[in-house]
Amino acid sequence: MEAKRNKSARPIRGYRKKPLCLSRLNDESRLTTALLLAVLAGALLHASWNALIKWEPDKLAASAAIAFGAGLVALPIALFSPIPLAPSWPLIAFSAVIHVFYFALVGYALRHADLGVVYPLTRGSAPAFTAILAALWLGEVLALSGWLAVGAIAAGVITLSADALSRGGLTPRTAVLAFTNAAVVVAYTLVDGLGARLAGNAISYVSWMLAGTAALIVRLRLFFIANRLLRKRAASGSAR
Repeated sequence: MEAKRNKSARPIRGYRKKPLCLSRLNDESRLTTALLLAVLAGALLHASWNALIKWEPDKLAASAAIAFGAGLVALPIALFSPIPLAPSWPLIAFSAVIHVFYFALVGYALRHADLGVVYPLTRGSAPAFTAILAALWLGEVLALSGWLAVGAIAAGVITLSADALSRGGLTPRTAVLAFTNAAVVVAYTLVDGLGARLAGNAISYVSWMLAGTAALIVRLRLFFIANRLLRKRAASGSAR
């Protein structure tokens, strides 16, 4: 009996057990690398266009131009992507409105504050506030390692402003602008995180949101230009 049992327990010739754990680790490693590269590329682009806005004389116009350019790039992607699911459209519209305030606030902040202070404070505090509100609002609580990582990132980014802070760059106005901007960043991060899940396709969601933001900014820009021309015409008419 024991010999028969051992014989039946022998592996089938030619059968090889698939290394499921190893393949899963390789897939996760590739995914982690892709995410890391995407995050680093996004951070580089983000810091670059903030610096470009700071160098431009008309910072509000520069911020609007960058938002419009992002919308132009996103529109073809949106048209060739799956249509977002219906529950996500209110969040797409809401996020577009939030992003209009964000771009306007970035232009205003960089006009009246030092880039070396307002940018690190905004980007350094936003991840911490986002993680806290995500835990309270969405019920997504990070593990201890996640909280430590968020704290390290926030501290590292804020440390970039140490030189400007030592030179007295943190005025009350700068602090208000930086933390107001951080609050807007937290708002659109949470809205977009929920909206991308409801959309069924994150790329489609982001593309339509950016296109909608560009459309709103163009409309507002035309509205302000028209008002300015009307005021000039009225002033010239009264002067006569």
